[in-house]
Amino acid sequence: MRDLVVGLGEVGEPLRALLKAEGHDLNAPTRYAGPIDTLHIVFPYGPQFLDWVQRYQTAWAPSLTIVHSTVPIGTTRKLSGAVHSPINGRRDQMREDLLWVPKWVGGARAKEAQQVLELGGMRCVTTPEPETTEAMKLLCLAKYAAANALARLGQELGIPDHIVMEWDRGYNTNVEKGLQRPLIQPDGPTIGGHCLMAGVALLRQTYPHPLLDGILRYSNQGPSAPWEAYLRGV
Repeated sequence: MRDLVVGLGEVGEPLRALLKAEGHDLNAPTRYAGPIDTLHIVFPYGPQFLDWVQRYQTAWAPSLTIVHSTVPIGTTRKLSGAVHSPINGRRDQMREDLLWVPKWVGGARAKEAQQVLELGGMRCVTTPEPETTEAMKLLCLAKYAAANALARLGQELGIPDHIVMEWDRGYNTNVEKGLQRPLIQPDGPTIGGHCLMAGVALLRQTYPHPLLDGILRYSNQGPSAPWEAYLRGV
């Protein structure tokens, strides 16, 4: 099996190591000769995302493409021979989380992708539709972003952060584990970064909703920024 991981950042490099795959940095010239067995896409979504993936597919002629990136709903189906398998992990523990957290795979060839990923020690769950995993990843980000937004709403209401935290700790002691709330200590009046709010913006791009507008109100980009601004993280 010959695997190639494109995008060697905080996610791509641990994935490459687990799969014992070759790696390609986006800023490096293409030096690999095709064909390869599996192409792994692990770089952030952007306006030229589909064009770049298709170029790599042409250059390396993979028999299977696995898109690990967070993408708008409907993206993977536009790519030939591709499945979607989003990342669920913490940046500082990515290798451990790739091995521990179930790796969802969506698409007609999900079972084939499962075999590839399990060679790297990952545990997979499959579904036949890539739109399912695309949507669930965006919803996952939106749920956590909503909790962050509510924490900042508490600040607007004049409630000290330590009181909100203590309240939620008390709440968590009286409910079953699956109903516990995340304990969030806001680090400012807005939510930054290039992952969390970008996911909310991508979801709103496809499915506009007042709830998503309310979350994006707390973005450091402002509620009316185009989705590309969230992806740049500036």
